[in-house]
Amino acid sequence: MSLELIHPESPRLAVDWRWRLASSLRGAAAATGRGWADPWVDRAVARQDAQEVADSDCRAIGADESLARALRLRDGGNRRRWEVEARLLAAEGDDAIARKCCMPAGAVAAFAAVFFDVRPRLDRAGYIQHQAINPPVDASEPPAGRAWRALGYGGGPLVVDFLAAAGEAEFAADGSFAVGPAAPRGRDARLRRLVAASLALDLDAAAALRMLPLIASLDESGFGSAPATGLAPTLAGLDLAAVLSSDEGCEGARGGPGSPARRPGGGLVRECHEGGEPAPLRRFGS
Repeated sequence: MSLELIHPESPRLAVDWRWRLASSLRGAAAATGRGWADPWVDRAVARQDAQEVADSDCRAIGADESLARALRLRDGGNRRRWEVEARLLAAEGDDAIARKCCMPAGAVAAFAAVFFDVRPRLDRAGYIQHQAINPPVDASEPPAGRAWRALGYGGGPLVVDFLAAAGEAEFAADGSFAVGPAAPRGRDARLRRLVAASLALDLDAAAALRMLPLIASLDESGFGSAPATGLAPTLAGLDLAAVLSSDEGCEGARGGPGSPARRPGGGLVRECHEGGEPAPLRRFGS
Protein backbone atom coordinates (compact mmCIF):
# COMPACT_ATOMS: atom_id res chain seq x y z
CA MET A 1 0.00 0.00 0.00
CA SER A 2 1.50 3.34 -1.06
CA LEU A 3 1.72 5.70 1.91
CA GLU A 4 0.93 8.72 -0.25
CA LEU A 5 -2.55 7.28 -0.84
CA ILE A 6 -3.41 6.81 2.84
CA HIS A 7 -1.49 9.54 4.69
CA PRO A 8 -4.07 12.20 5.70
CA GLU A 9 -1.71 15.06 4.77
CA SER A 10 -0.69 13.68 1.38
CA PRO A 11 -1.56 15.77 -1.71
CA ARG A 12 -2.42 12.49 -3.45
CA LEU A 13 -4.63 11.14 -0.68
CA ALA A 14 -7.13 8.67 -2.13
CA VAL A 15 -10.78 9.58 -1.57
CA ASP A 16 -11.28 6.08 -0.08
CA TRP A 17 -8.17 6.33 2.07
CA ARG A 18 -9.92 5.08 5.22
CA TRP A 19 -10.98 1.85 3.49
CA ARG A 20 -7.45 1.41 2.14
CA LEU A 21 -5.91 2.15 5.55
CA ALA A 22 -8.22 -0.44 7.10
CA SER A 23 -6.89 -3.02 4.65
CA SER A 24 -3.33 -2.03 5.54
CA LEU A 25 -3.99 -2.33 9.26
CA ARG A 26 -5.34 -5.83 8.74
CA GLY A 27 -2.38 -6.87 6.60
CA ALA A 28 1.33 -7.42 7.03
CA ALA A 29 1.98 -3.73 7.59
CA ALA A 30 -0.38 -3.60 10.58
CA ALA A 31 1.70 -0.99 12.38
CA THR A 32 1.76 1.37 9.40
CA GLY A 33 -0.75 4.16 9.78
CA ARG A 34 -2.02 3.18 13.23
CA GLY A 35 -1.66 6.79 14.35
CA TRP A 36 -3.93 7.95 11.51
CA ALA A 37 -6.83 5.70 12.45
CA ASP A 38 -10.07 7.26 13.64
CA PRO A 39 -13.48 5.75 14.51
CA TRP A 40 -14.39 5.46 10.82
CA VAL A 41 -11.20 3.50 10.15
CA ASP A 42 -12.01 1.22 13.08
CA ARG A 43 -15.49 0.64 11.63
CA ALA A 44 -13.95 -0.14 8.24
CA VAL A 45 -11.58 -2.66 9.85
CA ALA A 46 -14.49 -4.35 11.65
CA ARG A 47 -16.48 -4.44 8.41
CA GLN A 48 -13.63 -6.05 6.48
CA ASP A 49 -13.11 -8.59 9.26
CA ALA A 50 -16.81 -9.47 9.26
CA GLN A 51 -16.91 -9.70 5.49
CA GLU A 52 -13.96 -12.08 5.45
CA VAL A 53 -15.71 -14.34 7.94
CA ALA A 54 -18.93 -14.24 5.95
CA ASP A 55 -17.09 -15.08 2.74
CA SER A 56 -15.46 -18.10 4.39
CA ASP A 57 -18.40 -19.72 6.19
CA CYS A 58 -21.55 -17.97 4.88
CA ARG A 59 -22.45 -16.44 8.25
CA ALA A 60 -24.17 -13.04 8.35
CA ILE A 61 -21.93 -10.00 8.01
CA GLY A 62 -21.65 -7.68 11.02
CA ALA A 63 -24.26 -5.23 12.23
CA ASP A 64 -22.86 -1.91 10.95
CA GLU A 65 -25.78 -1.35 8.61
CA SER A 66 -24.80 2.20 7.61
CA LEU A 67 -21.37 1.09 6.41
CA ALA A 68 -22.93 -1.98 4.79
CA ARG A 69 -25.25 0.27 2.77
CA ALA A 70 -22.33 2.52 1.87
CA LEU A 71 -20.38 -0.48 0.62
CA ARG A 72 -23.33 -1.64 -1.48
CA LEU A 73 -23.58 1.86 -2.93
CA ARG A 74 -19.91 1.77 -3.90
CA ASP A 75 -20.23 -1.65 -5.52
CA GLY A 76 -23.72 -1.20 -6.95
CA GLY A 77 -25.10 0.62 -9.96
CA ASN A 78 -23.13 3.51 -11.37
CA ARG A 79 -25.91 6.06 -11.60
CA ARG A 80 -26.85 6.10 -7.89
CA ARG A 81 -23.22 6.25 -6.80
CA TRP A 82 -22.43 9.04 -9.25
CA GLU A 83 -25.36 11.08 -7.97
CA VAL A 84 -24.23 10.77 -4.35
CA GLU A 85 -20.64 11.63 -5.32
CA ALA A 86 -21.84 14.64 -7.33
CA ARG A 87 -23.93 15.86 -4.40
CA LEU A 88 -21.00 15.51 -2.00
CA LEU A 89 -18.88 17.57 -4.41
CA ALA A 90 -21.72 20.11 -4.57
CA ALA A 91 -21.35 20.50 -0.78
CA GLU A 92 -24.79 19.15 0.07
CA GLY A 93 -25.35 17.84 3.60
CA ASP A 94 -26.11 14.28 4.66
CA ASP A 95 -29.80 14.94 5.28
CA ALA A 96 -30.35 16.65 1.92
CA ILE A 97 -28.56 13.86 0.03
CA ALA A 98 -30.45 11.19 1.98
CA ARG A 99 -33.79 12.82 1.13
CA LYS A 100 -33.02 13.23 -2.57
CA CYS A 101 -31.43 9.80 -3.00
CA CYS A 102 -33.89 7.88 -0.80
CA MET A 103 -31.29 6.43 1.54
CA PRO A 104 -30.54 6.79 5.28
CA ALA A 105 -28.45 9.78 6.31
CA GLY A 106 -26.16 7.41 8.22
CA ALA A 107 -25.33 5.58 5.01
CA VAL A 108 -24.55 8.89 3.29
CA ALA A 109 -22.23 9.85 6.16
CA ALA A 110 -20.51 6.45 5.99
CA PHE A 111 -20.03 6.67 2.23
CA ALA A 112 -18.65 10.21 2.54
CA ALA A 113 -16.20 9.26 5.27
CA VAL A 114 -14.99 5.85 4.09
CA PHE A 115 -15.32 5.83 0.30
CA PHE A 116 -15.50 9.46 -0.89
CA ASP A 117 -13.80 11.72 1.64
CA VAL A 118 -13.82 15.03 -0.22
CA ARG A 119 -15.57 17.45 2.11
CA PRO A 120 -12.45 18.67 3.96
CA ARG A 121 -10.78 19.50 0.63
CA LEU A 122 -13.56 21.05 -1.47
CA ASP A 123 -11.62 24.33 -1.60
CA ARG A 124 -8.62 22.57 -3.22
CA ALA A 125 -9.76 22.50 -6.83
CA GLY A 126 -6.63 20.80 -8.16
CA TYR A 127 -6.96 17.95 -5.67
CA ILE A 128 -10.67 17.53 -6.44
CA GLN A 129 -10.01 17.45 -10.18
CA HIS A 130 -7.28 14.81 -10.05
CA GLN A 131 -8.31 12.64 -7.08
CA ALA A 132 -12.13 12.88 -7.03
CA ILE A 133 -13.45 13.85 -10.46
CA ASN A 134 -10.91 12.08 -12.64
CA PRO A 135 -9.00 9.75 -10.27
CA PRO A 136 -6.09 7.63 -11.52
CA VAL A 137 -7.97 4.38 -10.74
CA ASP A 138 -10.91 2.36 -12.08
CA ALA A 139 -10.18 2.84 -15.77
CA SER A 140 -13.23 0.70 -16.55
CA GLU A 141 -15.65 3.33 -15.22
CA PRO A 142 -17.82 4.86 -17.97
CA PRO A 143 -16.88 8.49 -18.79
CA ALA A 144 -20.30 9.63 -17.56
CA GLY A 145 -19.08 9.23 -13.98
CA ARG A 146 -16.55 11.99 -14.55
CA ALA A 147 -19.27 14.19 -16.03
CA TRP A 148 -21.59 13.76 -13.01
CA ARG A 149 -18.80 14.63 -10.58
CA ALA A 150 -17.54 17.58 -12.61
CA LEU A 151 -21.03 19.04 -12.91
CA GLY A 152 -21.67 18.58 -9.21
CA TYR A 153 -18.48 20.36 -8.24
CA GLY A 154 -18.70 23.06 -10.89
CA GLY A 155 -22.44 23.68 -10.99
CA GLY A 156 -23.74 22.96 -7.51
CA PRO A 157 -26.90 21.26 -6.25
CA LEU A 158 -29.26 22.70 -8.90
CA VAL A 159 -27.25 21.15 -11.72
CA VAL A 160 -27.24 17.76 -9.98
CA ASP A 161 -30.99 18.07 -9.43
CA PHE A 162 -31.43 18.61 -13.17
CA LEU A 163 -29.33 15.56 -14.02
CA ALA A 164 -31.09 13.42 -11.43
CA ALA A 165 -34.52 14.41 -12.77
CA ALA A 166 -33.94 12.15 -15.77
CA GLY A 167 -36.31 9.21 -16.10
CA GLU A 168 -35.17 5.61 -16.35
CA ALA A 169 -35.57 5.69 -20.14
CA GLU A 170 -32.73 8.24 -20.35
CA PHE A 171 -30.11 5.87 -18.98
CA ALA A 172 -28.17 3.00 -20.54
CA ALA A 173 -27.40 -0.24 -18.71
CA ASP A 174 -24.10 1.15 -17.36
CA GLY A 175 -25.81 4.21 -15.85
CA SER A 176 -24.63 6.66 -18.51
CA PHE A 177 -27.08 8.73 -20.55
CA ALA A 178 -28.56 6.70 -23.39
CA VAL A 179 -27.88 7.77 -26.98
CA GLY A 180 -29.24 6.68 -30.31
CA PRO A 181 -32.68 6.59 -31.95
CA ALA A 182 -34.35 5.08 -28.88
CA ALA A 183 -33.17 7.82 -26.51
CA PRO A 184 -35.82 10.32 -25.30
CA ARG A 185 -36.14 13.33 -27.57
CA GLY A 186 -37.38 15.95 -25.08
CA ARG A 187 -35.39 19.17 -24.79
CA ASP A 188 -34.29 18.51 -21.20
CA ALA A 189 -33.21 14.95 -22.05
CA ARG A 190 -31.18 16.20 -25.02
CA LEU A 191 -29.61 18.94 -22.92
CA ARG A 192 -28.56 16.41 -20.28
CA ARG A 193 -26.93 14.23 -22.93
CA LEU A 194 -25.16 17.19 -24.47
CA VAL A 195 -23.73 18.43 -21.18
CA ALA A 196 -22.60 14.95 -20.14
CA ALA A 197 -20.98 14.42 -23.53
CA SER A 198 -19.21 17.79 -23.31
CA LEU A 199 -17.41 16.60 -20.18
CA ALA A 200 -16.96 12.94 -21.07
CA LEU A 201 -15.39 13.41 -24.50
CA ASP A 202 -11.86 14.55 -25.24
CA LEU A 203 -12.77 17.45 -27.46
CA ASP A 204 -10.36 17.20 -30.32
CA ALA A 205 -11.75 17.93 -33.78
CA ALA A 206 -13.01 14.38 -34.36
CA ALA A 207 -14.73 14.14 -30.99
CA ALA A 208 -16.37 17.53 -31.41
CA LEU A 209 -17.92 16.39 -34.67
CA ARG A 210 -19.63 13.57 -32.80
CA MET A 211 -21.52 16.21 -30.82
CA LEU A 212 -23.01 17.95 -33.84
CA PRO A 213 -26.26 15.92 -33.87
CA LEU A 214 -26.87 16.80 -30.22
CA ILE A 215 -26.14 20.49 -30.73
CA ALA A 216 -28.31 20.66 -33.84
CA SER A 217 -31.23 19.13 -31.95
CA LEU A 218 -31.42 22.03 -29.48
CA ASP A 219 -33.38 25.13 -30.45
CA GLU A 220 -31.86 28.57 -30.05
CA SER A 221 -33.73 29.34 -26.83
CA GLY A 222 -33.02 26.00 -25.22
CA PHE A 223 -30.10 27.05 -23.06
CA GLY A 224 -31.72 30.08 -21.47
CA SER A 225 -34.76 28.14 -20.24
CA ALA A 226 -32.88 25.22 -18.68
CA PRO A 227 -34.04 24.49 -15.12
CA ALA A 228 -30.44 24.58 -13.93
CA THR A 229 -28.91 27.61 -15.61
CA GLY A 230 -25.43 26.53 -14.55
CA LEU A 231 -25.52 24.18 -17.55
CA ALA A 232 -25.46 26.97 -20.11
CA PRO A 233 -22.01 28.32 -19.12
CA THR A 234 -20.71 24.75 -19.12
CA LEU A 235 -21.76 24.36 -22.73
CA ALA A 236 -20.33 27.76 -23.53
CA GLY A 237 -16.89 26.37 -22.85
CA LEU A 238 -16.95 23.93 -25.75
CA ASP A 239 -14.26 24.96 -28.20
CA LEU A 240 -15.85 23.78 -31.43
CA ALA A 241 -14.62 26.68 -33.56
CA ALA A 242 -12.00 24.48 -35.20
CA VAL A 243 -14.63 22.17 -36.68
CA LEU A 244 -17.78 24.29 -36.98
CA SER A 245 -18.32 27.06 -39.50
CA SER A 246 -20.31 30.13 -38.49
CA ASP A 247 -23.59 28.78 -39.89
CA GLU A 248 -23.33 25.22 -38.51
CA GLY A 249 -23.20 25.64 -34.74
CA CYS A 250 -25.34 27.24 -32.10
CA GLU A 251 -24.48 30.39 -30.17
CA GLY A 252 -24.97 28.70 -26.82
CA ALA A 253 -22.31 26.05 -27.45
CA ARG A 254 -19.80 28.60 -28.69
CA GLY A 255 -20.14 31.00 -25.84
CA GLY A 256 -22.99 33.42 -26.24
CA PRO A 257 -23.25 36.78 -24.48
CA GLY A 258 -22.91 36.48 -20.73
CA SER A 259 -21.46 32.96 -20.80
CA PRO A 260 -17.68 33.33 -20.39
CA ALA A 261 -17.03 29.86 -19.03
CA ARG A 262 -14.63 27.08 -19.94
CA ARG A 263 -15.05 23.33 -19.53
CA PRO A 264 -13.70 21.76 -16.30
CA GLY A 265 -10.05 20.87 -16.16
CA GLY A 266 -8.67 24.37 -15.85
CA GLY A 267 -11.39 26.92 -16.52
CA LEU A 268 -14.31 28.80 -15.09
CA VAL A 269 -17.77 27.61 -14.21
CA ARG A 270 -20.88 29.38 -12.97
CA GLU A 271 -23.05 28.38 -10.05
CA CYS A 272 -26.72 29.25 -9.48
CA HIS A 273 -28.50 30.74 -6.54
CA GLU A 274 -31.86 29.41 -5.37
CA GLY A 275 -33.76 32.03 -7.35
CA GLY A 276 -32.10 31.00 -10.59
CA GLU A 277 -29.79 34.04 -10.84
CA PRO A 278 -26.25 33.11 -11.86
CA ALA A 279 -23.63 33.52 -9.18
CA PRO A 280 -20.17 34.97 -9.92
CA LEU A 281 -17.79 32.76 -11.81
CA ARG A 282 -15.34 30.78 -9.73
CA ARG A 283 -12.10 29.06 -10.61
CA PHE A 284 -12.30 25.32 -11.33
CA GLY A 285 -9.59 22.76 -11.99
CA SER A 286 -5.85 23.09 -11.91
